[in-house]
Amino acid sequence: MKFLKPHILIAVALACASLPMAAQDQPKRENYAITVFGTSGPTAGKTVTGSVIVEDYSSDGELNELAGILKSKGQDSLVSAMEKIKGKGRMAMTGTVGNEVQIIRQKPGPKGRRVTLVSNRQMSLPELWNSGRSTSYKFSIIVLDLDQEGKGDGLLYYAVKLKFNKSGQLELEHYGQAPARIAQATLMK
Repeated sequence: MKFLKPHILIAVALACASLPMAAQDQPKRENYAITVFGTSGPTAGKTVTGSVIVEDYSSDGELNELAGILKSKGQDSLVSAMEKIKGKGRMAMTGTVGNEVQIIRQKPGPKGRRVTLVSNRQMSLPELWNSGRSTSYKFSIIVLDLDQEGKGDGLLYYAVKLKFNKSGQLELEHYGQAPARIAQATLMK
């Protein structure tokens, strides 16, 4: 298990329910081109491009409700609850349909602002058929640190398990050695 540092805890977005956040402005549609570098395992040294689309941000009320579900009923119930939420955007690697994103938050960040996206992870039929360990990692998370022009970098946690521990801290466990590095994110105009 990896315990989140306070700045990553905020980035995961589900913990934001208990933290003061800047008001979530209604965005105009934002489309980011991203370049992702694998950092470990079979993806180490490989590069893939993709896109991140932001259409709306999640409200504090939604996050409070989802955090309560995760805390009281666990991640399987959180997956079910997120399936009922209207999508706020999309993340996709080039050549794929990608995932609808149910949670998107922004807050001030080290370069200007931090945008965090959380989605239910799509799993392939062979992955589900084999019911391996990876099927317990039900979420994907992207964290983008962007400057005023919409350029920046970030991290991609492809397969993540979420839960609250006995101390009430949100735990993030990712499947694999390390998250992929988003070396470049650029707002498309």
